[in-house]
Amino acid sequence: MVKLTEEMLASKAERSRTVRDAYEQAGQQDRGPRVDWGVVTLQSIEAMRSDATLLRHYRSLGMSNEQVLAEVGQNDSDDRRIVLSRIKSLIHKEAGTSCFKAGDFSGAIVEYEAALRALVGPNAVFPSRKYFDDQYMTGIRWRTGGSSFDTPGAAQETVTADVPLFIDLIALAGNIAQCYVRLGKYLEAIDWTQETEVIMNVARIHLSYDVWVAWRYPFPNVQEFWNIRLKHYKRCIDIFLALGNTATAAAYTLTLTGENSTLPDETTKPFPALHKLRHDVFNPDVFMRRHPEPNVSEAKVQHPDLQVLGVWERQQYASGSQKPGGRLYSSVWIWKGSMYVAGGTATPAHNERDIVGLTDTWFVRSSI
Repeated sequence: MVKLTEEMLASKAERSRTVRDAYEQAGQQDRGPRVDWGVVTLQSIEAMRSDATLLRHYRSLGMSNEQVLAEVGQNDSDDRRIVLSRIKSLIHKEAGTSCFKAGDFSGAIVEYEAALRALVGPNAVFPSRKYFDDQYMTGIRWRTGGSSFDTPGAAQETVTADVPLFIDLIALAGNIAQCYVRLGKYLEAIDWTQETEVIMNVARIHLSYDVWVAWRYPFPNVQEFWNIRLKHYKRCIDIFLALGNTATAAAYTLTLTGENSTLPDETTKPFPALHKLRHDVFNPDVFMRRHPEPNVSEAKVQHPDLQVLGVWERQQYASGSQKPGGRLYSSVWIWKGSMYVAGGTATPAHNERDIVGLTDTWFVRSSI
């Protein structure tokens, strides 16, 4: 435990004022449309899906999947290539769901990844090698049926066209994460929960009214969007609780609670599955997660070999040295048998916003 000095307390108060001023300044800016979800009518994405409609039509004529793909593939126009890729994805997704229901989770992963590649490209690498990966940022641009994203405001023309695509991408990544949970492979499950968040953050840029202002994020008024987001955050809570990581579970709990409280009951009632999900996740077992968790000794840790045990020691910076950059503020790395956590950032406005809650680098002496 580090004893707080008067100088440290004064520094903390100054940072708090900086953060407050930054928020007040941001609040005066134009953040895009303000939506009252109590008066918004949600719709189903099926109304936007020409690919699903076409697939149902051909199947009603008695055509097999192979015949449908051959029929759609006869036309080599750009529009038909887009529809063909999405029909391929739907077929693989259906096959993956069948495998999942049969308990063949490994087979489901193969089909879900094939569905993703049908949308992103045959050479896509999963999980992504970087956060804003090109395979999502530019690799799918031509598939959105709109103009280039190189100029501010261009995304406005393609918001409707983008929504079904990104919902499919987010849902498929979430399905793969759930398969790995069922297989007990928690490292892979975490990778795919983060892949889900990568796609959601890319969607934030693609769906923004202004490409250069990522926070102006118009949540689409489609029930599938909310359904997969709530499921994703609940899945993250379950995974990290199973690993005994109450800090990350509590962080996801705050996010889930905020997302869930955005939608009033009256808005979700026309969609029974979403309405039930809202109430299932909004219960004391979920939203009262804490860190440190006083009842952690009673938790059923399902993957003890992923735990890190040891004594935390604070590492002081050399006098006059530079802090890690903002991109490192919540980084974790292992070096010479010790795990390091970088807390705090180079910018005062973000110093207290990291989930680690530290303002210096700490490391744990352990046997890893």
